[in-house]
Parts: sequence; structure tokens; C-alpha cells
Amino acid sequence: MKSDKEFIEEVYKKYEFYKKDNANQVEKNKGKLIIARFTAVAATVLIVFLFVSGQGIFYKDVLDTEELENEPIETEKISLATVDNFENLYNLVKESNINETSKSGLNSEAMLEDITNVSKSAETKEEANYSTTNIQEENVDEADIVKTDGKYIYMVSQAKIVIVDIRNNNMVLSSKVEFQNNDFIPRELYINGDKLIVFGDSNASIMTKTMSIYDVAVMDDQMKSTMIIYDITDRTSPQEIRKIQVEGYYTSSRMIGDNVYFVTNRTLYTSKMLKYTYEEINEDDYKPKYEDSIMEEEEKIDFKDIYYFNYIENPSYLILAGINLNDVKEADIKTFLGAGDNVYCSDKNMYIVKTGETINPETKEVGDSYTKILKFNLKNGKINFKAETEISGYVNNQFSMSESDEYFRIATTSGKQWNLTDETTNTLYILDEKLHEVAHLGDLAKGERIYSVRYMEDKAYIVTFKQVDPLFVIDLSNPTQPQVLGELKIPGYSTYLHPYDETHLIGIGYDTTESASITGIKMAMFDISDYSNPKELFKVNIGDKYTSSEVLYNHKALLYLKDKDLIALPVNMYYKKPEYKALIYKIDLTQGFVLQDEILHEYSNTGDSSIRRIVYANDDFYAISNSQIKSLNTRKFIKNNLRAKTSSTLYC
Repeated sequence: MKSDKEFIEEVYKKYEFYKKDNANQVEKNKGKLIIARFTAVAATVLIVFLFVSGQGIFYKDVLDTEELENEPIETEKISLATVDNFENLYNLVKESNINETSKSGLNSEAMLEDITNVSKSAETKEEANYSTTNIQEENVDEADIVKTDGKYIYMVSQAKIVIVDIRNNNMVLSSKVEFQNNDFIPRELYINGDKLIVFGDSNASIMTKTMSIYDVAVMDDQMKSTMIIYDITDRTSPQEIRKIQVEGYYTSSRMIGDNVYFVTNRTLYTSKMLKYTYEEINEDDYKPKYEDSIMEEEEKIDFKDIYYFNYIENPSYLILAGINLNDVKEADIKTFLGAGDNVYCSDKNMYIVKTGETINPETKEVGDSYTKILKFNLKNGKINFKAETEISGYVNNQFSMSESDEYFRIATTSGKQWNLTDETTNTLYILDEKLHEVAHLGDLAKGERIYSVRYMEDKAYIVTFKQVDPLFVIDLSNPTQPQVLGELKIPGYSTYLHPYDETHLIGIGYDTTESASITGIKMAMFDISDYSNPKELFKVNIGDKYTSSEVLYNHKALLYLKDKDLIALPVNMYYKKPEYKALIYKIDLTQGFVLQDEILHEYSNTGDSSIRRIVYANDDFYAISNSQIKSLNTRKFIKNNLRAKTSSTLYC
């Protein structure tokens, strides 16, 4: 009888051999099958099972399923291993814990934020005259705590959903959606016509500060990422029409047209596996569950439907769900043994990355970071795994990633995440559609780390920092030969970059002294018309070292109105007493950022007065906190640069 470790090693060897053999076949164009004359109704997945172990491991060659017309199409084979049964899961998890001495997944909390490469998000819709959420990619919407359709404001407010009528230049509370017993905590939402889609956590209220590790494990088994769809044809009376619950913590989501996709992470608590044999454990406790209100009962995901990758970073389930909002079919659920931290999404593909750190097996010292990349194709509410790879370094956030044509670009910082040394360096990788490396540009700003990245067509703009702010301009027009065109070094650094036009870029971050001490927020305009010689055209300093803004770490908090040349951001100032402001600037390439007005939320002991979002609709600005909305009518100052205005406040 083979030991667990010997069994796992044999499985990996056979799988690696199979992968290489399969890759060779692909290169020879023998790894593609022709599927002839299926109709869209009859389209199926062709699964080829490859038996690789006498102990019950199968490998599946999963063919993409698309709506097939009468003409034959080619479908690429994709190979992933399935867990298959509980004994294999048990062995994989034990092996994962053994390997923690050589490779360890970080236990960081999943980020909740966690174009044709130039974002047109958050720009005013000319025909509708209202702002939208500041997103990364055009036509790929991101959930947020506030949305508007120009007629209503929809917001998450103190564990409830609030709908406010803003027609007729007045604020009237239309309705509130409250959740009994706090068994559901809303986090983000979307608007799709007469549908309101809310994401949040169910059973979140059971968490307490005095929980033991065992209690936390039980709580995690009960925690569910929940999507609720409401019919809001009547805004005064939203009606729940569908609910989908997936075990785990809500990580991120995207809406592309009428299709919504979301990601959860479900931790596997493995103390029992390390203590008992697999025969002594109830295997059903390790089957992730999901519910869909159109189904009759809760479903358990069987081990034969759980895939895993080349190695397991940490024992978690990564669960993806997709639905079409106009369809009554069950949600498409895909489950993987693994985890994800950051999500980037184009209109075709979703990329999920997980960062980890190597650990020296002898000294136990933490070594360099690595990032695992998973690619999924998205179509009509369906999710198909496409490819995986691993690169050196860790990503800053979703803006470190971008897809252009068939290429995926990703920028990382190599070295220890929390200890910058002279050995730290930064690299921009270019990968093909199968995530094979095409080229990389390394050794950028040694001893520093990446703070922001923006891709604009065939250029990448990367900001690193340690004492000064180098803004790198990188040419990506030839994917096989990326090159640095220019570099700008100035005090401070930008944590967010936003395109202004083809030759200008806005940076928002911190102003610093030469010794890197923060002196306040800085918003700067960069002139990038000469790629070899980028310049800081002008800037505005906001507040002092005690001033903060959510824009610094969450792009959705920025309001940018391109057609009006207006930009607005919420700031928190703490001089003598807290002040919460929405600052509205006019952008003029000759005069700079000109402060037009500000909206002030008074400090309150009874609620959170910190401004979270600023939206624009029909010549009014709305500054929104968790407890109130304050409007500012600005028709005259927008048109005539005058300060004649009116304002009103609605408490939520």
C-alpha cells in the first residue's frame, strides 16, 4: 500500500507527463477535435476521461461549449484534474499541508474590490445626463454601494437597500429593503433596467469576537455569498424574484450586458483531516453547497465536479457562478480547489489571481512572492476554464492586469511584500491566450514597489515608489519586445491613474517630502504627449498628512465627467474636528484643477458621515454617506462659472 505522499507524488508525475504529451499534441494541431453539426439546443460538453491512477483519480478533457450553428467548429481541449472522491481530497489536503514548508498561500482577506484599454467609465452619458460607476473596462460593469439611472439613486445604507427618487430636482425616499434578524448583510449592487441585483453575505451576523477556531470553522460552513434579484418596476415596492446562495465569502463580481458572474472563496478547515483518517470524517461536511430559488432544494457539489490545479496553494474552494438575468435556467456553478485574491475582467474573459510566498523548508524563512493566474472564458452566463500559469511577484490590484486582443498583460513586484529591500524589483509580463509567456520587461525601479498601473491602448503607465515617484511609460505595441520609452521622477506617488485624453493622464495619490513623509493628498495632471519625456503639467495639494480619501484605494469612489471637464472626490479631513467633504474641480489644461465647489457632511455621533460616493444626475451632484445624501444644484456654475446653487439633505 502506497503512503499518501507517494500516492500524491505519483499522481503529479503522471499528470505532468500527460500535460506535456497533450501540449505536444496541441503544437502539432492534433489536440483539436472537430464537432460536426450540433444545434444550439443539442450543444454539449465532450468529456474525455483519462484514467491515471489505480486509486481512482480521473483527468477530464473538457471541451468548451458554445452555441453551435449548423457549421462544424473546432473546440480546444482543456485538461484539468478532478478531486473525484473524498479520499483523494483528503490526500490532496494533507499533501498541501506538507508542502506549506516550500510553498504557502497567503491568508489575506479577499479584496472586495478586490476600455478599449482607456476607461470611459464614470463619464456622463450624453443622452441620459447622469454618471456611472468608475469601472476599469468599458461594457464590464462593477458592483458598487451606490448606483443611479438618472431618475433614482440606489444605495447600500446601514445594512439595508435605499431607493431615492431624484426626479423633479428633489429627493424623495421611494422605498427601503430591510433584512430581518440581520441574516443578510448587503455589500454591493447593480441596476439592470427594472432589475436590482444585490450581493452580500448571509449568516454574517453569527460572527462574534469570542469565537474559537472551531466556532469560526462552523461559521464559515454556514457563511454564504448571496445574490438577490428584485423586480423594481415599481420603485416604491421592490419584489424579490430570485435568490442564489453559494457557500463562502463574496470576493467580486462583474455584469456584462444581461449576464452576471460572481466569485466566492470558501475556506476548508483541515484540523480534522490532520487528526483523523478519512474514514472517520463525514465527507459531506467537505462538499460545498449552493441554492437557487428556482431549484427545489439545496445542492451539494460532488467531488467529481470539483477541479484542482497543478498544486494547491491553500485548502480553499474557489467557486464561480454565472447567470443570464433574463433566463430561468439554473446558475452555472464551477468549483475549484484553490483560492483567489484579485479579479480582472474583460468583456470575454475573467482572470483570477492568487498571491503566495515561498518558504525555505529548512530555515522556515519567507522568500519571494509568486502569483498564480487562472483564466476563465465568459459567455451568455456560462463559465469555462481556459488556462493557468504562475509568475514571479505579487500584483498591486486589478489595474495591474489588462487584456488586449489575445494578449494578457500583468505587472508584479518581486520580493517580500512587506519588506522593501534593494533586491525588490518590478516586472511587466505579456502572456498569450494560453497564458504562455511571450515576453517580459524586468528590473524596473529596483528597491521600490508598484503603487499603480494603467494600460491605455498599446502603452502601460506604471508608478513605483520608495522616496520619489517614477512614472514609467512603456511601449507595448510589439508584444514580443516591450520597452521603456520614458520616465518621470517627482516627490510623492499616485495610487490611482485615470486617463484624461490620449496625451494626458490624471494621477491621484500622496504628496511627500524628499524623505518620503506624507504631506497630504496630491492630484496631478501628467502630459504624456512625448512618451520619452513625460511631465507633470500641474497639480493640486489637498489637506495635510491627516487627510484621506477612499479614491486612494478604491477607484469606484472617483467621479469623472469628461464632457463637462469636472472631477470630484470625497475627502476626510481631521484638523481640530473631523470634516467630510466632496470636492468638485474643473479641469483646465491651462489653469489646472480649479475648485468649483464642495459639499460638506456635518459630523454626527449617530451615523457615519464620511462621504463614500459622489454621483451626478441632471445637473445635480449628490454626496452620499452611510447615513445621508446631500444634493447640490449646480446648473448655473457649470454653465456660467457662477456660484448660484441650492442644496438639500435626505437622511437615510
